[in-house]
Amino acid sequence: MSCFTRFLAVCMVFSVYSAYAQDIQLSIQDGGSIIVPRESTYVDDLNEGSSLRRSWIVMDNLNCPLTILDAGVSLENRPRSVAFRATGRVKARTAVSAFEVKFFLFDVFGKVMRILSYDVIKDIDSGAEVPLTGDWSASYSDANLHTVVAFVAQVRTMDDSVWRSDDEEIASSIAQLGLTPNPTFTLGNEATDE
Repeated sequence: MSCFTRFLAVCMVFSVYSAYAQDIQLSIQDGGSIIVPRESTYVDDLNEGSSLRRSWIVMDNLNCPLTILDAGVSLENRPRSVAFRATGRVKARTAVSAFEVKFFLFDVFGKVMRILSYDVIKDIDSGAEVPLTGDWSASYSDANLHTVVAFVAQVRTMDDSVWRSDDEEIASSIAQLGLTPNPTFTLGNEATDE
């Protein structure tokens, strides 16, 4: 194999690798107090006396057809129960027909508690914003929620191509934050831009 042929082969491999390289920007927001007020005045609030505040971390992939403007999950008191409530917004960089946002929930010790998924299946024009408004059941033992990591997991564009986040990139970014991702974590995704 000539030097020129090897050079072309290396360039082709590099360009395929580069197509899958993820450019992730992190932003951290204050998710509010870890104290969860209870409904009854006769019962103490959950985590009463704690000065801890929740952190909401957004992992925005610059190659994704959507950008996350802000996102997080809080614990909301309901009659005789509590629930996880998503909040935030995404903005379409291109027209899309469906997307999935994942929320990784970590406890006060940095261990993953749950992974929540929020799907939207509707046509969204380029430049349009969509609120994130999901609700999931929770229990009082989930009051130790401390850190939420949000990212776009998958997007179907209007031309029917599907973009997916890269599992390894996400797990690596989470570990770099000092959090412990679930060892069996997988979305079943490899970075794609079909």
